Amino acid sequence: MKKHILTLVLLTLALAARAVDLTRCHIVISENDVLQVKKIATLLSDDIERVTHCRPSIDASMDANRCIVALATLEHLADICPDAAIAAQFKTLEGKWECYKIMTLGQQLLIVGSDPRGLAYGALHVSEKIGVSPWYWWADVPIPHRKKLNYVENFTSSPPSVKYRGIFINDEDWGLKPWASKNYERELGDIGPRTYARVCELILRLKGNMLGPAMHSCTGAFYSHPESKLVADSLGIIITTSHCEPLLINTAAKTEWDIDRDGDWRIIQGGTTDGKFIYVIVHNGDKTAAAKSRLRKYDINTMEPVAETDPLQVCHGNDIAYKPAENELYVVHCYPNGDTVSVFDADTLAFKRQIKLPVSIYCMSYDETLDCFWVGINGGDTFAKLTSDFKFVKRYMSRMHNYVTQGMDCDDRYLYFVRYKKNCIIVYEKNGTFVGEYDLAFSGEPENISHVGDTFYITGNGMISKGGLIYKVEVKN
Repeated sequence: MKKHILTLVLLTLALAARAVDLTRCHIVISENDVLQVKKIATLLSDDIERVTHCRPSIDASMDANRCIVALATLEHLADICPDAAIAAQFKTLEGKWECYKIMTLGQQLLIVGSDPRGLAYGALHVSEKIGVSPWYWWADVPIPHRKKLNYVENFTSSPPSVKYRGIFINDEDWGLKPWASKNYERELGDIGPRTYARVCELILRLKGNMLGPAMHSCTGAFYSHPESKLVADSLGIIITTSHCEPLLINTAAKTEWDIDRDGDWRIIQGGTTDGKFIYVIVHNGDKTAAAKSRLRKYDINTMEPVAETDPLQVCHGNDIAYKPAENELYVVHCYPNGDTVSVFDADTLAFKRQIKLPVSIYCMSYDETLDCFWVGINGGDTFAKLTSDFKFVKRYMSRMHNYVTQGMDCDDRYLYFVRYKKNCIIVYEKNGTFVGEYDLAFSGEPENISHVGDTFYITGNGMISKGGLIYKVEVKN
């Protein structure tokens, strides 16, 4: 019987020796690891102090004689764990999304993440195990005090079944906004970085990764307080958009976009391409000579905007032509100043000069093959040829129809006119011969047409709500 008791005592002592005493531990991180790791270490140190009333220090020393909690992303594990045999046991994390592995080795507790969020989930998993609820701050969940706290665990997490998970702050008017502006961030008078720090921490503790910030008109837009972004970055939380922010602009919060102050730049008019970028005129909807527009430049591969001018006075801005030799954009004013073209540098979008034409036009395309300009003249498909220095050459009287005339394009053989009411592309040879009319499945009002090789880009506006659309069309036969 004594032999059995002695064996049990020895077994208990052995288990205790393999547990990490969190009341006297040190947290170790690599100085080379990513920004979030230091923040994660601070959160874990705070939680251990909440439970034990003993605060672990944070440093980079893996002294074998110390009781250690080591935190690392897999990429930087070798910085704090040079033992290849131990490091090899974490190889299963390679290529995984937001996973972690916890391993106890004597007086060392190793928490390794496949990426920074995976590491955070591992560290905060330990926090929850020792008694710190994710809701400790928001719901005042009590934290038990422990004078002794030995921790041992060996566990590997699985990738989350839902890749993006988080919180969307909606209808903050009645709760979060009054509380933040009148209590927690009274000096700011808004939901700002202090509030978002608490929200982002909660998301991370709940093993989320995404925040849809408050977006009603009563609240300042998330990015109107730059420190809010820094808070989210420090915790690795992705800022997403909500139902009113499909273009990453909060149109509900007037601090970020106010139509009365900033204009309504959603209506696309003229457009063209140089093969690398698509250039469009976005318009504020005014149909007078005082109308304001912006010249906007999109990457043709990503369709992301890369540059935009300040408001311009180019009237309706109905079409744009591109001339490669000068690297210039020619913006057709159209109604009510149809004889006017403004010229811009394609690289910088800087205004260069204004040109008066011998005829009133609504659209224009530069013909690189013939070194001339083709222009559309009011009245059906009537068009004309101008020299490269805008002298009149010839008018071509063509078919009449009830379609709305829009933009045009040309290649080495044909002229292409895009039309509205019956959405279609009408094609002519350069001698004025009608080639054909081709239906265009464009959901809205097509405004202009341009091409790269056999690929055409049709830009215009949607039917249901005002907003630009860019269609990519492959032309065959």
